[in-house]
Amino acid sequence: MKEEEIKRYQEEINELIDYINGLFNFLPIPICDLSSTFYTIQVNKAFEKLTGFDSLEITGENIEKLFPEKEKIKKIISLLQKERELQNQELILTKKKGEEIIVNTFWAARIKKEEVEGFLLAFIDITLLKRIQKEMEEEIKLKTKDLREKIIELEKFQKIAIGRELKMIELKEEIKKLREELEKLKSKQRKE
Repeated sequence: MKEEEIKRYQEEINELIDYINGLFNFLPIPICDLSSTFYTIQVNKAFEKLTGFDSLEITGENIEKLFPEKEKIKKIISLLQKERELQNQELILTKKKGEEIIVNTFWAARIKKEEVEGFLLAFIDITLLKRIQKEMEEEIKLKTKDLREKIIELEKFQKIAIGRELKMIELKEEIKKLREELEKLKSKQRKE
């Protein structure tokens, strides 16, 4: 290969690397590039913004630093050794200042020559969604309780109303019988 060709290929590779880095940092979803032993290699701007950790602080740290649920992380790591990809793994993430948020995580192995070279981790903050879900569930429980109470009241009213109706029917029949008896008595008196 000529030196000019090598130089051109090197420039194209550098352009491609710049493009990939630009895309990586442009993405609005926090992404973390991990080693095969789950140490942080690289993070994007969205990761820095959400967690509060800048790239230099978090690079070289084990992923367990971010997630206090150690048993869940161990289970995910174990599953990734077999599955190579996991989606919708809900975890608590601890930000730099100690605030805990709920995230939905997505994990994928990076494969090179049929060997796991590392992993990609992306996540979405679902704290607000979880809070809204909890509020909705509580509201549904309250509405359900109110409905049950109203159903009980309606059932009581129905029993009273049906009882009243039955009593009215009974009284009407009794009035009818008394009228018939009165008519019989009147007709007897007339005959006498």
